[in-house]
Amino acid sequence: MEEKIFGIISIYFSGVTILSVGYGDLVPVGKARFFALIQAAIGLLLPTAFFIRALGEKEDSPGEGTKNEKEGEQSNGGDGEKGS
Repeated sequence: MEEKIFGIISIYFSGVTILSVGYGDLVPVGKARFFALIQAAIGLLLPTAFFIRALGEKEDSPGEGTKNEKEGEQSNGGDGEKGS
């Protein structure tokens, strides 16, 4: 029974750490502080990377090609083939 409660508390702590800055009701001690720091960094960087990528894809609308493809067409006379 005690292991089940510990597991639930661990999941709660991980969720709070990843999804926010933490409530402060549970505080890691010892080596667990390092893992809590890693979880907090993942919780910050993962959504940031997602939004940066999503916004970048929104700028590249379908059918227009990317900036690098357009530059390649201009450098070889616009015949549609990429330069080598």
